[in-house]
Amino acid sequence: MMGDFLLSHWIILCLTAWAEQLAKRERRLIENGNLITLKRESEGNVSSATHSIHRYMELALIADKKFLEFWKGNASCSVTGLAYIATACDPTRAAGIIEDSGLLAGIVMTHELGHVMGCSHDGTDISKCPSQDTDGSFFIMAPYAIMYTLRWSVCSRTFISNLLNSDLGDCLINNPKNPPAKFQYPNMLPGAMYDSDFQCRMMEPNTVTCDLGGTVNCETLWCRTKRNCISNDSPPAEGTKCGENEWCIRKKCVPMGSRPSAINGGWGKWGSPGECSRTCGGGVRVAERECDNPRPSNLGRYCLGERRRVEVCNAKPCDPDKPSFRATQCSEYDSQEILGDGVLHIWKPFVKGHLDPCILYCVNEHNSFVKMGITKDGTACKSGTNNMCIAGRCREVGCDWGLESGAIEDRCQVCQGDGTNCTFIEGDYTETKRFGYAKVVTIPKSAKGIKVFEKEPSDNTLAVKLEHSDDYCLNGE
Repeated sequence: MMGDFLLSHWIILCLTAWAEQLAKRERRLIENGNLITLKRESEGNVSSATHSIHRYMELALIADKKFLEFWKGNASCSVTGLAYIATACDPTRAAGIIEDSGLLAGIVMTHELGHVMGCSHDGTDISKCPSQDTDGSFFIMAPYAIMYTLRWSVCSRTFISNLLNSDLGDCLINNPKNPPAKFQYPNMLPGAMYDSDFQCRMMEPNTVTCDLGGTVNCETLWCRTKRNCISNDSPPAEGTKCGENEWCIRKKCVPMGSRPSAINGGWGKWGSPGECSRTCGGGVRVAERECDNPRPSNLGRYCLGERRRVEVCNAKPCDPDKPSFRATQCSEYDSQEILGDGVLHIWKPFVKGHLDPCILYCVNEHNSFVKMGITKDGTACKSGTNNMCIAGRCREVGCDWGLESGAIEDRCQVCQGDGTNCTFIEGDYTETKRFGYAKVVTIPKSAKGIKVFEKEPSDNTLAVKLEHSDDYCLNGE
């Protein structure tokens, strides 16, 4: 499922450790929405049980035979899995826990992995995508676990792409270590490994497949108890035998061995660049291409290489008398009730050295500041440079406005110059005057890199005055 072309990323899962019989956990896994025990297990038991190869482990998944409970106050409900959202590179929260419910656990495990990779449930206001596809199958991030789950939704693709395009997924961009030999399993369909009777026993102990004239219904798995046939409305696993030399593939009984051939993906043409994110000051526009020539299918390999091209646009300076791009983003919240107090506030940017410059912090007239999310593409992130935020990350932009071009200005502030287009002038001023200001030097027009310093402490005051005027720019009478 991690090779689904809809993900637009080639994600390889590598099993590096397996630890059994972890320490007993508390029954109350969640209290008031906080995954207290899950966090402790991800930090403690799993880490200590796999300490010898822990440096290679990026995600811990715990499977428990006992049912899981979600508590809020005195009320509880059972769940099949739990995980934090968008914590793939957070070493204290890159963890999930699932109920070991047989073959369905694989679906649940992939679902919880989706949460860790930033996905919300399909079929909700956050996702905007339905939980079921047009062919009747369910998407992986549907809010319930169904065996007939085949692929990711386009919303999940967006969530995962956003995580991988930001620094929240940087730890995943590496070559996974080769898994130990004992974790290298054959590429077999689950139904070929576990027959229909085994699947029935996983669903309900002491049951067998209902006798349907020597065949298995590929639409729905029916299991016989002592009194009748039951089903949970899920189809049998892919590869389940459904007749003589036949097995179930995509809810159809087809000749055994017939399995769609893997088709590796190929890149399509680059699309036209989108609109620039800014009208001045340096924005960003993006061109994309899809892995659809052909689309990978049937476990075929996803395309390797860039899917998005980013270039800087509209680099001409902005009007210095108008609000900055960051200030404009904060002011967009002036018409929204951000604090939930029923009052509209005036929001201005809140910038401090220790804060991430690509996160938008805004402060109101009462000095209440709020984290609004990532800044828009093109927001300046390092003073004195052209560096800008792109997808929530501060990216280097050269003096030529090329993304990570490495181009810098010489001492004359000429982009990629050799330092010969200006004259270096220096001098000392040693005259004394008892009262008032004394003229030291006239700074010529277009002078750059001006430095004035005293050789030793004194009571002097430096002032800057406009030539042919009585107006001072600094200090003055």
